[in-house]
Amino acid sequence: MKGQVMTDFVLKYSRKPIQRKEPSEKEWWTLRVDGASRSSGSEVGLLLQSPTGEHLEQAIRLGFPASNNEIEYEVIQSGLDLALAVSVSKLRVYSDSQLVVRHVQKEYEAKDERMARYLAKVRDTLQQFFEWTVEKIKRVENGRADALAGIAASLPIKEAILLPIHVQVNPSVTEDSTCNTIEASQTDSQEWMEDIMRYLRTGTLPEEPKQAHKIRVQAARFTLIGGHLYKWSFTGPYLRCLNHSEALYVLAELHGGVCGNHSGGRSLAHRAHSQGYYWPTMKKDASTYVKKCDKCQRHVPIPHAPLETLKPISGP
Repeated sequence: MKGQVMTDFVLKYSRKPIQRKEPSEKEWWTLRVDGASRSSGSEVGLLLQSPTGEHLEQAIRLGFPASNNEIEYEVIQSGLDLALAVSVSKLRVYSDSQLVVRHVQKEYEAKDERMARYLAKVRDTLQQFFEWTVEKIKRVENGRADALAGIAASLPIKEAILLPIHVQVNPSVTEDSTCNTIEASQTDSQEWMEDIMRYLRTGTLPEEPKQAHKIRVQAARFTLIGGHLYKWSFTGPYLRCLNHSEALYVLAELHGGVCGNHSGGRSLAHRAHSQGYYWPTMKKDASTYVKKCDKCQRHVPIPHAPLETLKPISGP
């Protein structure tokens, strides 16, 4: 009797066709971006819309010179970073830049070296989404993103209360260094983050056994939050990990910025740590930065004592 019941059960459900779940339009987010280079500077605006209709808006002012095509790439990269921060899996990107869209769609070839680096970074970021599309739209259909870029151009940062205007200090891609020593130091300062982030995301380790063991041990003290690397802290909140250029910017602001007091190297490194930042060479970089500060060198107390003990000379 039990065998007959089991046979009927198998026959009943084996004939039932497998129902495949079709992709739902409700799972797709949309990202509209626009940017332009004006006399007041370079500004970008982006609008991220959820499947249920909520909007995330950002107006960004670029703190570095950039061409129109570079600005279009910067705004797309900023929008992709924002989408990853809110855990978007399916994304449709709309831009009115025909060149950038055709680059991403592999219809045009990026012949310029800098454009090729921008394109490679955008494509690498897109691979982190489960599904994505990039489409060209008319400028009149992208009015809201264009308005956000206009706000960033016309409204002073101090008056941006209702809509915060973000300032991007450095471009998304870096220039190739002509000095080998500087290029090596910057690469080393960035690789410590990249290896750990790659291991935390995908579990990938370097091929060298000693380096793999080192990364595995170090990763236990780090975590990823919103796509950024943070270090566990024993006495406070998480510490935001910085690369070489970000570390120099933080040191400049803490040392000679609005609240800077031109403190010494150890004090400067301690301030950066207490503000919630971390990178492996904090003390060394802070000491080096203080020694190269022009104002500190000009106003430092000058010792008037001789280098050697004076020896009296008896007269004839």
